[in-house]
Amino acid sequence: DLDPLRQDIEKFAGTVKAGDPKLAGLRAKLKAVETKDAEHRSIRAQRTFQSPDGYSGADLEALKAKAKEVAAAAHPKGSVLKLTVPSKDWAIEDVIEHTDTTRTALRHRITRSVRAQAAVKDAAGAVWLQEVYLGQDKLPDGTWGPVKGHTTWADRMAEANVGKTGP
Repeated sequence: DLDPLRQDIEKFAGTVKAGDPKLAGLRAKLKAVETKDAEHRSIRAQRTFQSPDGYSGADLEALKAKAKEVAAAAHPKGSVLKLTVPSKDWAIEDVIEHTDTTRTALRHRITRSVRAQAAVKDAAGAVWLQEVYLGQDKLPDGTWGPVKGHTTWADRMAEANVGKTGP
């Protein structure tokens, strides 16, 4: 995160005279770091690929529809280019946990989840690999509740990599 460095240099700039050699040196070093950072981000985008589908359950299309809804909400002016569900099966979490920070009440929670990936083009034209968590809680009657989802992380990826699984 380069923003704190930029802010510190601007604060320093407010305390010295224009043309200060130390300020010029700091700005030159920051520029070099920014250039190297852009180079590394470009390389990483070229090396980022979407995982292929691993899930083959009857609800695959419903899961992809929910993942598309979640990814589209995270990028409202963008477009979802491709969706996959790399998880081979639902992961089950069966826990007894506290319901709040006072630790005065417990609950028994059973949740199942899969992970999806969406290749998304944002409003600026950048392509992102966005991971989407999809989960369901087990209801008291033994059935599964509605699928809920949220985004977890996003990495830039080259648009040419959409639909490819990597080297």
